[in-house]
Amino acid sequence: MTPIRTILTLLTLTTLLSAQELPQPSPKAYLLQRVGLTDITIDYSRPSARGRAIFGQLVPYGQIWRTGANRITLITFSTDITLEGQQLRAGKYGLLTIPNPDRWTIILTTDTTLWGADGYDPKKDALRFDVTPADAPEPTETFTISIDNIGENTATLTLAWENTRIPINLQVEVDNIAMANIERAIKENSRDWRVYRNSAQYFLNKNIHLDRALDYINRSIELSPDNWYSHYLRGEILARRGNFTEAINAGNTALKLGNEQAKAANRPFSYADMIQNSLREWREKAGKDRTGRRLK
Repeated sequence: MTPIRTILTLLTLTTLLSAQELPQPSPKAYLLQRVGLTDITIDYSRPSARGRAIFGQLVPYGQIWRTGANRITLITFSTDITLEGQQLRAGKYGLLTIPNPDRWTIILTTDTTLWGADGYDPKKDALRFDVTPADAPEPTETFTISIDNIGENTATLTLAWENTRIPINLQVEVDNIAMANIERAIKENSRDWRVYRNSAQYFLNKNIHLDRALDYINRSIELSPDNWYSHYLRGEILARRGNFTEAINAGNTALKLGNEQAKAANRPFSYADMIQNSLREWREKAGKDRTGRRLK
């Protein structure tokens, strides 16, 4: 074989080997979860126990752990967030921990380039706090990071492996972000009826700013008068404000439009029962004052 052919053969083999994919003992995982209006992404590797004792042995107590395998675990928050009562700005962070039998130290570092914990510098900590570990209801063979118990603006970030669970309480801002989104959407899409209806729906769901909710749904109906759900939503807002007579009128309009549109499409109006149930409730309440006493 000529020298040139030998070099070409070696280069080909090198390329093939470098492109080779094989199963990894700690495969990569990627978690994306929205809490409220905050997107949380976690990029990490998942080692398995494979019969080994983990905490206190494979993962020593009192030492910094990469909290996974291979490179440092990365966690990204799209908005500012609160972890165990401490505020953290939006951004990407490396997640490190110091396990102990009765206390774990959680570290969020701004250094996202670490391989494991090698080269860790405490001066680059963005946040550090302690949490109490809990016994797992059942063993976890493969290290798992999850986001559980999701509420409107709260959740639990959980680390689980072997017989140990590490729950970390997190809280996100919702209302201020939502209000800013509403104002921006109305400014940018002032002729879009959906923007006004969505805003009114949010206020109703939160039971806040009902005057503005009514203004927004009225504007939505001006822009799109034949949308049955907009009239029904107007009825819900009026009823929440205690104006049951007008709520009944809005509900009847919604029922009429919905039935007409369903008939034109040769299909049943699936939401008729929902509207009729609300109308019955509003008629009942229309005969009472706001203290709940029936009017004579």
